[in-house]
Amino acid sequence: MIDSIISHRKHRAKRSQFQKFPCFSHSSSIVLSYKNQRVRLAQLLMAQRTMTMQFILLGLEPKTVDRQALILSERLGIPQISMQRLFSRFMRDRLSEELQAIQQPDALTSQEAVKLAMLEVRLRQPDARQGWILTDFPTCVTQAKSLNLFLEYMGYPQVRAIHLTRSHSPELSAIVEYYQMLNCLIPIDVETTAQITQEIIDEYLQIATYVSCSQQ
Repeated sequence: MIDSIISHRKHRAKRSQFQKFPCFSHSSSIVLSYKNQRVRLAQLLMAQRTMTMQFILLGLEPKTVDRQALILSERLGIPQISMQRLFSRFMRDRLSEELQAIQQPDALTSQEAVKLAMLEVRLRQPDARQGWILTDFPTCVTQAKSLNLFLEYMGYPQVRAIHLTRSHSPELSAIVEYYQMLNCLIPIDVETTAQITQEIIDEYLQIATYVSCSQQ
């Protein structure tokens, strides 16, 4: 009789422990192991990363960059944002009210500051919530650093910079080295690759992740 009471109390205590955690149902007696929980967390993080995709396309030939950006935009279902078109007089006039709403009264009115302010307005549009492809910006390391800080302020994860290269380009070498230092550069040789596809990007990210994990 005493053994039965003790066993019943242990069973109730064990059930009360599971009641503290909503993720465990009363009818389930299977407790997820720590390893399974880590796998599930990794899957959730991977799903979250693939849901939102942000890319910067770097290249010397505007036609090549625009063509690849259009292809990637159609494949991934995310908009191409051209800083050159965004910074046009028409767009500045169109977004003037939004710019005044986010800019401080004593803010600097340099072109870089206005470009970032316009970019903020554009990135808050509904079609950019799942990701975007930025072209025509940055054009120097200073702009790249400002853009990186700006995107961190916006709450974006590490943005991938896709470098479209045909040969060595001194004009972009400093920017390429900057993104390479951040470990977010995806070099693509457009002479051997006709189109950028999601498979190419995913393959590169898998290789980069494997190399990073191997070095730890």
